[in-house]
Amino acid sequence: MFCLNIFQSCDISQEKILDIIIQNEADVSEDFSGYILIIPNEGCHYCIDEAFQFAKKNLNNRQIYFIITSDFDFKRSKVRFSQNELSAKNLIFDTKQVCSKIGLRQNYLILLTLKNGSLESQNNLVPDDVKKNLYQVQKSIK
Repeated sequence: MFCLNIFQSCDISQEKILDIIIQNEADVSEDFSGYILIIPNEGCHYCIDEAFQFAKKNLNNRQIYFIITSDFDFKRSKVRFSQNELSAKNLIFDTKQVCSKIGLRQNYLILLTLKNGSLESQNNLVPDDVKKNLYQVQKSIK
């Protein structure tokens, strides 16, 4: 079973995290170590632009997953990627709005760090921290 600890900022169980992964057909191993970056479709434009550039550089990197959320549709997000890029295994569009339902949808990026399937940290990235945090992630996933 994909075992995650309770989130620090809200009470989200491992079953709810599994909902995001299973309902959106992501292929993540039970002992996954790496990152999940939750990217809102709307919100801080600077943050979103940085996240999409970062995602494009790291498509198909099995050490990070990108979950894109939206309250409406994903047209604005999908046009940022080529057809080939849209098929990347680590690019997930939360079409069932699971993130919103469980409280993981906001106007800023959320960076989850996992080790052996357990949540180590959740960071809500504010504009001043986005570039620095994504740089640190890039260094660790090579």
